[in-house]
Amino acid sequence: MDPAQDQLVTAAVVALAGTLGVDTSMVEVVSQEAVTWRDGSLGCAQPGMLYTQALVEGSRVVLRVDGADYEYHSGGHAEPFHCPAPTE
Repeated sequence: MDPAQDQLVTAAVVALAGTLGVDTSMVEVVSQEAVTWRDGSLGCAQPGMLYTQALVEGSRVVLRVDGADYEYHSGGHAEPFHCPAPTE
């Protein structure tokens, strides 16, 4: 894993642990991958929102806590964020 990807994964783990109120050691990294999102929604489009129509280099990180999976997306200069309903 390259250092930039490592930082994104770490940021996602810390964010999820903080949201759930658990220790970071409880968060399992299921997968991480570099992706090219098809638009500015970063794979997490919300109804009624408009997004830039350009390819965006980013990442998808899947984390697991107590058997539940959580997907985190990032792209461009965006910090990783939880995407409860991925659209791609």
